[in-house]
Amino acid sequence: MEGGAENQKENESSSTTTTEQPNNTESQKNDGLPCENECGKTAEVECQQCDAKYCNECFDSCHQKPPAMRKHTKTALGHKESRQCSEHKKDLEMYCQTCEEPVCLMCMFGKHQGHKGIPIKQKVEESLQSLKTIRDQNQEQESKIKEQITRVDASIQALHKERSDSKSRINEICDALIQKINDHRTKSIQEVDSIQAPHETALNERKESLNSILSSVAEHLGKYQQTSESQDEQQVLALEKLLTASLKSSQSVEPVKDQQPLLTIKVGSGDFALPIVEDVNSATPAVEEKPADNSIQAQLQKATSKAVARKPMATKTTAANNSSEELQGKLNKLRTGIQQAGEYVSDRAPAPTKEPEENSTATRRERRGGTLSKPKPVEYITAIPLSYQPRGVAINPSSNEIYVCDYNGDKIHIYSPEASTTAPDPLSSFAAQNPYAIAVDYNNNVWISDYVNGSVSKFTSSGNNIVTIENKLANNPGQLASPRGITCDRYDNVYVCDENLGRVQVYDSNGRYVRTIGAKGSGSDQLNRPHDVKVEGDKLMVCDRDNNRIQIFSTISGKHLEQISGPGFSNGQLQNPESVLVDRKGRVVVGEYGGRKRVQWLNGKTGEFLGDWDDAGPGKLNWASSLVENEKGEVYVSDLNNKRLAKLKVNIP
Repeated sequence: MEGGAENQKENESSSTTTTEQPNNTESQKNDGLPCENECGKTAEVECQQCDAKYCNECFDSCHQKPPAMRKHTKTALGHKESRQCSEHKKDLEMYCQTCEEPVCLMCMFGKHQGHKGIPIKQKVEESLQSLKTIRDQNQEQESKIKEQITRVDASIQALHKERSDSKSRINEICDALIQKINDHRTKSIQEVDSIQAPHETALNERKESLNSILSSVAEHLGKYQQTSESQDEQQVLALEKLLTASLKSSQSVEPVKDQQPLLTIKVGSGDFALPIVEDVNSATPAVEEKPADNSIQAQLQKATSKAVARKPMATKTTAANNSSEELQGKLNKLRTGIQQAGEYVSDRAPAPTKEPEENSTATRRERRGGTLSKPKPVEYITAIPLSYQPRGVAINPSSNEIYVCDYNGDKIHIYSPEASTTAPDPLSSFAAQNPYAIAVDYNNNVWISDYVNGSVSKFTSSGNNIVTIENKLANNPGQLASPRGITCDRYDNVYVCDENLGRVQVYDSNGRYVRTIGAKGSGSDQLNRPHDVKVEGDKLMVCDRDNNRIQIFSTISGKHLEQISGPGFSNGQLQNPESVLVDRKGRVVVGEYGGRKRVQWLNGKTGEFLGDWDDAGPGKLNWASSLVENEKGEVYVSDLNNKRLAKLKVNIP
């Protein structure tokens, strides 16, 4: 009985686990099979439950990830255990979903009876589909993470650039302040010299006069000694008269007083108080007493009036000392020195404007129905005359140099921020084919749109071409047909108006396509010939030219947010807006060409009209093809047909 039990146990053991020996032919046949996860590697193992073949990495990371496959086991390729049921010696044709394992048909009617089962092939197909879905999700997540890393890198670069620019700006401001202080010190020292020099000259003249009298007295005393010894009567009588006259002359000399201080040094008002030189040894004329004005300019004016009223020191009465012309010349020198110091101080701290008095002429005229003159909301200052028709204009944020597109001349001209009517020549130029619009990114790279060839190029600030987005003349995403306006955001993404296709194309700093914003049409979220574009924070302002409005989109999602203005000729309405700008106070500035040729300032939140500059005012605008703001808040207008770059001062609160 024991022997029979042992034989039965041995038979059960052999029937429970039946493992086939490796089949060399099968192993050779499976060599070189690709991983079914399509990772590009060769299959190394296979699943004992579903016959799928993978590389080791994909089996561990993908195949066993779904809950239904966690119990699957792997074996070396060509060494898989038999796919027959160890109990019934039947093929494993079914998959028990309740127990999550392959079984034969007889098992489904035996110990797996009542369990939910499906054909093993169906299960394998479902598992493969699930694997592909998981793989796609992983790849999508990988792309999102890489994009976030790119954005973080861009933010870090922006911070580094902002830090560098801020330090440079602080150094520039401090250097300029130090220079002004040195200039003021030089002028103040010159002023001290101009006050003291006339007194020193007068004292030297007095000394010479006294030395002359002393020599005369000594000479007469010598003659007295000779005459007293000779006892000559005539010489004695003549010497008596001479000594008497000499005595009277020496007695008439006024006594010399001790020198008193001629000036004081006071400290001016303000956060950075500078020294002010005042003459203290001068007479003050009797005038009607007025309220004290302690401003720097008032102190300088007071010092000037004192200089005019000052009397010279008492000296011997000579023709040279009493000459009114000489005295006037000394006073003029003093006045010139004080005025030179005043020019610097007035530049630094201008005198406060005085409110009109109650009974002033202007106030009385206002009562009769007139008005006091107020500055216009927008004033024409000057212009840089050009020899060509300017298109796009931009400012380099680091150097404040002005970049202007010479569309017909195939050049970009660079101007000093101090360029004006009297200094119109560019600092330098570089070649660019058909430059229509221009933008400078946060790394000082220059982006230019070529409307003729339908392309966009990226240059260094000195004109070296880095990237070119080629034209495909097609309407597919990422392809350009008619690029016009161009701008950059703080992440150095580039936004290009694709005019004829009614959309804005977005690219990264390397010229790779990111997304498309807008579509052609006249709907609330559509564009019809978008002509110019600017970024303000996370908002994209688009000149919707033929729809006569400014469209606002999100730079993050690309969705339409709102619109500003609408068609019309009244203030606050638009006709063919060609150029747009958002200034440092958040106002939207729009250049129009249809109907009235003008530039309007609108409230960025409400669209309310704030002011304008047009073809009727000073400077007479003709065509505002592009707008840009400098660091002082002044606006440059690319006035196309007038061949100039007009500069405007904005007085809007």
